[in-house]
Amino acid sequence: MRTRTRVLFVVVFAIAALIFLSPLTKPPGAAAQTASLTVSPTSGPVGTTVTASGSGFGANETVSITWGAQFGTVLASPTTDGSGAFSGATFTIPSDCPNPNPCNIWGYGQSSGFYATAQFTVTASA
Repeated sequence: MRTRTRVLFVVVFAIAALIFLSPLTKPPGAAAQTASLTVSPTSGPVGTTVTASGSGFGANETVSITWGAQFGTVLASPTTDGSGAFSGATFTIPSDCPNPNPCNIWGYGQSSGFYATAQFTVTASA
């Protein structure tokens, strides 16, 4: 009976520790809520020049702006300022949209790991 009590105590203690410590750890994907990415315009044909801006990334870090996936084709690599923001990063929409329209554009902080997405809808050429 004494061994059973010890096992029960260990299990209860482990569950209590998990409940207590869980708010102290970031769940997977939490970084997506930290940073933001905007693009302008948000639609146009292949070859459209797009300007991206972002905030909430790490201070003075390179942000990879990629097409279609977090680690997809790099379109631009702006550097953030001391507050983790950047603006005026320009790139051209390529011809291959690796996911269904609208296509995802990712901003991924190379040092912080913070990331955000924006969408661009590829339209027919005029």
